[in-house]
Amino acid sequence: MRTLGILAIALLTNCVLIQAQKQLKDHDTKLKALFAHYDIGKKPGVSIAIIERDRPIFLRSYGYANLEYQIKNSSNTRFNAADLAKQFTVFAMLLLQDEGKLSIHDPVNNYLPLTREWPFEITLKQLMEQTSGLRDVMGLLEWGGYRNGDVVTKEDILNIVSKQKKLNFISGSKFEYNRTGFVLLNEVIAKVSGIPFSQYVHERIFAPLQMTESTFVNTHTEIVENRAYSYHLLDDRYVKIPNNSSFVGGTNLYVTIADFAKWLRNMANPVIGKPIFYDYLHTKITLSNGQGSNYTPGIYKDSTQGYSRIHLEGFDHGYTAYMMYLPEHEVSLVCFSNDVDFPINDVYGPIFDWINFDYGLLPVPTGSKKIEDVKLVSKSTAELRRYTGNFLFKDNFSTRKIELENDTLFYSRNETDRTPLVPIEGDHTFKMLFPDNDNIRVTFKQQGDVLEFRELSTTENGDFVALGERFAFQTTTTIDLSGLYRSEEIDHIIGVEHKNGEWQLNIDGIPIILDQIGALVFLPRSNPKLSYVVFQTDEKGRIGGLSLYGGQIKNLYYALMTDLGHH
Repeated sequence: MRTLGILAIALLTNCVLIQAQKQLKDHDTKLKALFAHYDIGKKPGVSIAIIERDRPIFLRSYGYANLEYQIKNSSNTRFNAADLAKQFTVFAMLLLQDEGKLSIHDPVNNYLPLTREWPFEITLKQLMEQTSGLRDVMGLLEWGGYRNGDVVTKEDILNIVSKQKKLNFISGSKFEYNRTGFVLLNEVIAKVSGIPFSQYVHERIFAPLQMTESTFVNTHTEIVENRAYSYHLLDDRYVKIPNNSSFVGGTNLYVTIADFAKWLRNMANPVIGKPIFYDYLHTKITLSNGQGSNYTPGIYKDSTQGYSRIHLEGFDHGYTAYMMYLPEHEVSLVCFSNDVDFPINDVYGPIFDWINFDYGLLPVPTGSKKIEDVKLVSKSTAELRRYTGNFLFKDNFSTRKIELENDTLFYSRNETDRTPLVPIEGDHTFKMLFPDNDNIRVTFKQQGDVLEFRELSTTENGDFVALGERFAFQTTTTIDLSGLYRSEEIDHIIGVEHKNGEWQLNIDGIPIILDQIGALVFLPRSNPKLSYVVFQTDEKGRIGGLSLYGGQIKNLYYALMTDLGHH
């Protein structure tokens, strides 16, 4: 009887193992189906790794790294990690501080003479935390006439940064994502360490972690073995996207998914650095007004579906990079793509569901706040029409339009980017129909003159709230705005003229019609990079200059060139 019992247990155990293997295979098939279209035909693709502690549980590559030579993506393919490179700069700064060679609380101008003419002071820590207020250098270069495909060197960047006269905001008061600070930090690292930034990171970070397939690329002519080139689809055929950036600063790290996974494993079980380094890396920054942020130096920290996560996505010259680390459960995700159209926001949710529900890596979360279910209500076309109009968000210098089409309201960011709004229970409140975010509410207040955009939080962070004020277009001013205007910061000239009854701004030969919304405040018609234009007068009420606002460039001043005989 005992022999039969042992045999029964063995048979049962074998059945369980077979069932578990079948279940794992089914899960593997389900995840692979997300990317299967990249294996149809010749196209760029994606590499993805999911790691539990030190064990890869999913490691796959799809599509091609090089379409010219038909070389497929693999776990050995090096991708541009885009903004994921920033955390290595932050870590290098902490290493140098630990060596006693600098303090992150020091002013930048202690180390870089080119910043000593700035009329403001910025600390290294503010650069690391992206609260400096410096304008994004790539945006400045674009305003100054640089175009996609132009070679951008470190010297180009340092030259334009040295001429900044104003900030987007007071240093330390806000967080704003940009690369400018990281170019400067890398210069500080090179000066303090006595060796190039890329060499310092290799010796102090990559080598100890055996990240042998990771390198920072300093020039666009440098050869990178096993490199993936980026592509985009143009008229039913793929074309290569040139990357002629010859600098390191928050980008141009070429790395394999296997190597980057080593960095994420180091977060769980540190081989280099001290515990205080990781505490700083994973602690949310605090602004000068005491408010917090989801940003930690170089990365983000928040929660998803009740799980604490450290994550970041980056985009650069057609590359997409994404990382996620769940510190409480030591689960990591790395995703690199060389397809400019790779839909990371569409695939992240199914990947996380696979990790969570299908593979069963994560326990049921505790302590998360559930967003209450909402009840949809019906509103007539006449009621919906009351909410339509234009709204100006002064906090981030952007405008939004509420439009009505086929009895549906739309929240429009521009002509091609808009999201439906559906009315829900509550005073003048709507739910935004985002495919991957069910927590955004839009409420109209003060008789519809104020639009409140609110993203409900499932954590202790609190809701994100932004307010937009309704505005109406006005009769064009009779004040003479015409003339040429020059920006000393970027050495760039633009023109303004009155033509066919409208004011037009001319930037590099491209005419942009201006619609007036306030006293000397204008909105550009159909220009995605420019939010609005504000003209300024002198003490006698005469036009003296204008400021441009758009994206990560705010209050970029152009002075009227009065020596041309105007006024």
